[in-house]
Amino acid sequence: MNINEEKKELKGSDVDQTLFADYMLEWLETVKPSTELITYISYTNAVKKRIAPYFSEKGITLQELKPHHIQEFYNYALNEWKVKANTVIHYHANIRSALHQVYIT
Repeated sequence: MNINEEKKELKGSDVDQTLFADYMLEWLETVKPSTELITYISYTNAVKKRIAPYFSEKGITLQELKPHHIQEFYNYALNEWKVKANTVIHYHANIRSALHQVYIT
């Protein structure tokens, strides 16, 4: 199954009930074949150690996800985890790519 088929399948499935954290983990698998190993490792670290755990705790679905949820995540990362702004930019790139994949055909 290629990425476009996966997008269509997800769009036609229970997107309403899919947790954003779970989708981010699924996204990792879709980008793995077309991503350099070092880049994939970076994505995996960001998603599995920070993005997915944060959003899993919140229980936010793809349908419920709003810009303010993502901004709250960035603020939390900066203020609580004390990550650098550049790290948040990397988180943003991962989230943007995943959302682009699920919502844009």
